[in-house]
Amino acid sequence: MSYRAIVRSVVMASCLLAGAAQAGPPFLTDDPMPTDLGKWEVFLYNEGDHFAHRFEGESGLDINYGAAPGLQLTAVVPVAYEHGQTWDIGRADLELGLKYALVHQEAGGLIPNISVFPKITLPIGSRDFTAHKVGVALPLYVQNDFGPWSAFGGGGYTINPGAGNKDYWTIGYAVARDLGEQVNLGGEIFHSTAEEVGGRPSTRLGIGGSVSIAEKWSLLASSNVEVQHAHANGSYGFYLGIAFAN
Repeated sequence: MSYRAIVRSVVMASCLLAGAAQAGPPFLTDDPMPTDLGKWEVFLYNEGDHFAHRFEGESGLDINYGAAPGLQLTAVVPVAYEHGQTWDIGRADLELGLKYALVHQEAGGLIPNISVFPKITLPIGSRDFTAHKVGVALPLYVQNDFGPWSAFGGGGYTINPGAGNKDYWTIGYAVARDLGEQVNLGGEIFHSTAEEVGGRPSTRLGIGGSVSIAEKWSLLASSNVEVQHAHANGSYGFYLGIAFAN
């Protein structure tokens, strides 16, 4: 099987596995909760955006490991794609991150969980899918839990080098609820300043969720719509995936 055929199979498989979300994936914003010590969380995902005459996005693995109490190591290994009249597929840049918990919410307390999640993007992608320079994201996330409800979000500053790119800010907020032990549903609002020279800021409204299909496996899905500049930023986006947690 060719390289392109393998990538297309991953994309189509993740579409077929569409389900419903927990804090973090499949939402655009993230949560402050690191993976537990010695545990793994692995997401096989496909995400993308729809523009007037094309889709663009990426598929890959999002790998998280609890390396120490309150410390998560993350690696995102993606393959990017663009589909207009033809397919254009190639290796995307590697993302490495470190999520560290600063504050833990006490049971019934009002002080939220707070974490920092600095990330670095290494320019190892194919010619059409790389910034050719190292990027750095510096976000902070918070979360409060109230029984079956969770409210989480945050954001920060991203150093976004590369031809035509510009540094930008993001902020997002989501509310999710457990519906029994198997299903979690939520909604979010997410805003980003312009990421390109001459670009437009983006504001998106989204819904998402997760459903447990086995002891260690979940299906994830979300969708969002652009409410500010759909022509420039894409009219809608999606996230589809399957998660394993040990």
